[in-house]
Amino acid sequence: MNTKMSELMSEDLTTFMVGDILQEAKIKKVIGIYPGRFQPAGIHHYKTYKWLDGKFDEAWVATSDKTDSTKSPLNFKEKKMIWTKHGVKKVVKVKNPYVCEELLKKYDPNTTAVIYIFGEKDAGRLKTTKADGSPAYYQSYDKNKNNLKPFGEHGYFIVAPHVSIKVLGKEVSGTRIRDLLGSPKHDNMTKTQAFEELFGWYDEKIFNYLTKKFGTLFENEELFESFLYEYPKFENLVNEISTISALSASLVDDGPAGYFPKQSYETHTKNRAEQLGYELLDYVVDKNGKGRNSDYREWGDYAGPVPAVSFYPAGDIDVGTPTNQIDTDKSLSAHDQYKNFISKVAETAGYKLVDFVGSEKSIRKRDEKGNENLKSGNTIDASKEDKSGDEEIEKGVDGHSIKESIESIVNDYVELITEGGAAGHMSHPFDDKDLTFADLKEMIRRSLAGELNVEKEVTEKLDGQNLMFSWKDGKLVSARNQGHLKNAGANAPDVTAFESIFSDRPENIRDAFVSAVKDLESAISKLSDAQKHKVFKEGERFMNIEVMTPATQNVIPQNVDMLVFHGTQAYDSAGKPVSEDSDGNDITGELKDSARMLSGMLKQINADVQSRYSLNAPIVVELPKSKTFGDSFKKYSAMLDKLKKEFKLKDNDKVMKYHDAWWRNLLNKQQSKLKEIFPAKVYEALIGRWAYNDKSNKITTIRMDLSEQPKLKDWVNKFEKEDIVKQFETNMWPFQFIFLKLGAEVLQNVKGFVAAGGSDDIAKALDAHTKTLKAKKISSVESPEKFKKDIAKLFKNLDRLTAIGGTKAIAPSEGVVFQYKGGTYKLTGTFAPINQIMGIMRF
Repeated sequence: MNTKMSELMSEDLTTFMVGDILQEAKIKKVIGIYPGRFQPAGIHHYKTYKWLDGKFDEAWVATSDKTDSTKSPLNFKEKKMIWTKHGVKKVVKVKNPYVCEELLKKYDPNTTAVIYIFGEKDAGRLKTTKADGSPAYYQSYDKNKNNLKPFGEHGYFIVAPHVSIKVLGKEVSGTRIRDLLGSPKHDNMTKTQAFEELFGWYDEKIFNYLTKKFGTLFENEELFESFLYEYPKFENLVNEISTISALSASLVDDGPAGYFPKQSYETHTKNRAEQLGYELLDYVVDKNGKGRNSDYREWGDYAGPVPAVSFYPAGDIDVGTPTNQIDTDKSLSAHDQYKNFISKVAETAGYKLVDFVGSEKSIRKRDEKGNENLKSGNTIDASKEDKSGDEEIEKGVDGHSIKESIESIVNDYVELITEGGAAGHMSHPFDDKDLTFADLKEMIRRSLAGELNVEKEVTEKLDGQNLMFSWKDGKLVSARNQGHLKNAGANAPDVTAFESIFSDRPENIRDAFVSAVKDLESAISKLSDAQKHKVFKEGERFMNIEVMTPATQNVIPQNVDMLVFHGTQAYDSAGKPVSEDSDGNDITGELKDSARMLSGMLKQINADVQSRYSLNAPIVVELPKSKTFGDSFKKYSAMLDKLKKEFKLKDNDKVMKYHDAWWRNLLNKQQSKLKEIFPAKVYEALIGRWAYNDKSNKITTIRMDLSEQPKLKDWVNKFEKEDIVKQFETNMWPFQFIFLKLGAEVLQNVKGFVAAGGSDDIAKALDAHTKTLKAKKISSVESPEKFKKDIAKLFKNLDRLTAIGGTKAIAPSEGVVFQYKGGTYKLTGTFAPINQIMGIMRF
């Protein structure tokens, strides 16, 4: 074979091989991605998406969960709610909408092309060529649409068509939308019209949600402006300390630049604010006094961060640096100075520092050269052991032992622990202050008329222990805290791990719970994979059950071993409950019906009876009409009317309005008594703190703002320390009395309770426990102060029990559970005070 023929054959073979490779790498799918903040997504965004969807095989909306309080208040779930209303289901949460790693991992990087859609201005900023002249990752779609590469090599961008939309006659922008829907300068009619024009539809739920959400933006702005108004010198001060220069040549303050290189100060302060439970709104001024300052200074070789910081000024003796403005050799004891200073700061904030743990390690007696000669009084010798700090820690704040405080916290939360760790909580009617007086009356009427089941069957409120479980990776997992719920139960303990967790618990508790999870795993394992997935979604949903067994009975006597399903709850990756699936569909009804569905599945395959427990749906009870319906309804209605008239309220007023008025009345009485007036902002802060339980109204700030009202300041201090709990109880008791007494009356008529023991058994147990408590002597207890509180709690709850009917009104059940306007509520009657009494000195 001659050379020319060999070359031709070689060329043909190469051409054939390259063609084959190209054929294998042929683009099989093209997806379009619409990235953005969407704060919020209007009809113009929807039209752009529809254009994109019609152009490529698939189209996705990509947006992050990142929020701020100025331009991006909506989180991912809220943005998805709006997109779903537009009819768009392909909405994905990503960390960076312009990279979309979370979405692209679902596609083959060798056969899928990706096109991002940008506005004309943003598209013009993209560089398609690197500095060395080679092609950048992003390329123009229009120039390469006939030769697309997979996203493993290149991504493409396309310019979105401009969709013109006017709202109230003007072109819209994100800022204008948030202004129209959130600003208090626009009335409700204007907001409604703007909403309809913006979205092309009207949804009352979303309208109310967005107007409230965007309204907070203007509250933040008002708060910030009021701060600068109240402290007019603050802005000048910030400008001044950022620009003073001894030689008019450079900055001298050692703030951000002294400790943080470049712009890391912004990231650090934002993270620190979030750790403290705050949100960083903005930086006060820039170098022009109009916005935030990101123009950080550098100090030559001393540009931050500082490698080492101690209680002494940093740096060498007699050498001026950004962080060494004092001659170290001549300074007093820096540690003592700092200790005195920070102790006063803590005291101002209402705290006491009990120790400076490990601080002596930061006190240097010599510099790194070993020739620093500081005076003896200026140093602490870390080599000398000092145990006084340990003793102070043991005493704790105000002389209370820290160990004792931990024990009291544990005791306070024993009830929470026995309620099942991660399991949820349902409300008494009096707990829901968003109900109106008319709502409370209707609840009363339904209770007495035997109509609590008009929305859903009435079930028994069982006095057992709660447990949550799911099915993941072919086995049963349980949840005892929120961490177990995260990431679809990724860290939830299986049966073996669960048994280990309970290994050191009392035998009756350990056996009851371990037997429960073993029986559950045995039963659930017999279901088909499809049935398991329908109920548990591979760990995304957890079933709440109640463990009922004589071995762990609380107040209500038991004679059966049974597990009662209460329904599933879906959780997001952070372990927070959600009511929508990944496509934005409401799953509330599906979650509530899951208990009955799972029970039915198990009965069909005869798996509802296991080694120890029977597995059951919620226990449905019968609630007949009260024989004294007319008189009883008048009686309870009159009680509500009396509360309503106390502050001239109406039936359609929310109960919260009563509590608001009650606390205002309390403050007004103190003003009259002490002949001092609360400053307006302090008055409202106290209402927020006490009536609405809004602890963002800091008591330390309130105290400082009462510097010119010493009598009121002393009263507030005393009230917070000594009277607040008692006043909360006084405020709530009228409503509690009505519904506990109603519950006691209604429960007498209920048929179908599962409890074995009757009312007499509960009364006898209560009587025996009460006698035991009364017989105790203060000299026989470890903590006399706790004993006094326990005895006070005993007599308070005995009085409450007597007020709602006494032992004659005891029912053989904790209570009943019912639905009202979609919410879940309970009536418990005498169980509430009895449970409080039986818990005294029990653990």
